[in-house]
Amino acid sequence: MQSPFNFIVKPEDGRRYSNTKEVGGIDLIISSSEEDASASNRKAMVVEVPVGYDGPIKKGDTLLVHHNVFKFYNDIKGHRKSGKS
Repeated sequence: MQSPFNFIVKPEDGRRYSNTKEVGGIDLIISSSEEDASASNRKAMVVEVPVGYDGPIKKGDTLLVHHNVFKFYNDIKGHRKSGKS
């Protein structure tokens, strides 16, 4: 499925947040906050390009995206929502 105007991407490692670090063979959680922008995954793999797109970006390429693309957030009523991914 192709979008008429937008790239379709997914997180490069399949995770929305890069909040773990391996130390001595053990994975440690370095941030448990979903609001922390430094822990959000910014690398995205291109799944589909827009219809009619003829540029240098192809399927399978890795892009650097805005930190809010894969983040969860709470709306004004406190309901958990997904970023624009």
